[in-house]
Amino acid sequence: MVSKHKSTIVLEVSDPRAGKTRARIADAFAYWLSRRPYARIRIGDITRKAQVGRATFYAHFATKDSLLRAELGRVVHPMIAPRPNEPYLADCTALFAHLQHASAIYRSLMTGESRYVTEAIIQDALEEIIAKILSAAPAIASREPKARAFAPRFVASTLLALIAWSLEQTETPRPTNLQELYQSLVGRALEGEG
Repeated sequence: MVSKHKSTIVLEVSDPRAGKTRARIADAFAYWLSRRPYARIRIGDITRKAQVGRATFYAHFATKDSLLRAELGRVVHPMIAPRPNEPYLADCTALFAHLQHASAIYRSLMTGESRYVTEAIIQDALEEIIAKILSAAPAIASREPKARAFAPRFVASTLLALIAWSLEQTETPRPTNLQELYQSLVGRALEGEG
């Protein structure tokens, strides 16, 4: 089965061997992300580390960016717990904890020459999960269509800004402190909308 995410085609597989191959590719990708900037990672680096051929990589992912999109969906989406009845919409404490644990990976993605490309991909992934949460949020459902359409971008942008800001700190803020800051920023803005 093939599904479309924006302009990238991603193969959805039920074959256990394909799942293992995807896992090896994902592990190799994480390995390189923790060691060098995203812009300097080549598909050949990933395939050599994963011990798969380029054709195998392309059977699963159209590009390195599509691999990043898939990994963000697999890893980041489950770390954002829906809280549709709260003005801040989501508990992101697990995401902020992951940020501390995998800070080298996030720095690879959010610094350097490819920063604008990777931040756009991250923004899209965050918007996707927030849009799903918003669809179940009663307080947002009653808002005018433009406010409902803008809210996922606002929340995702706030999350992205908090991630970038926390990476810039000499001492990484605690996940609970980042969640409190997120709640304050998002909750105040979304509650204030009429």
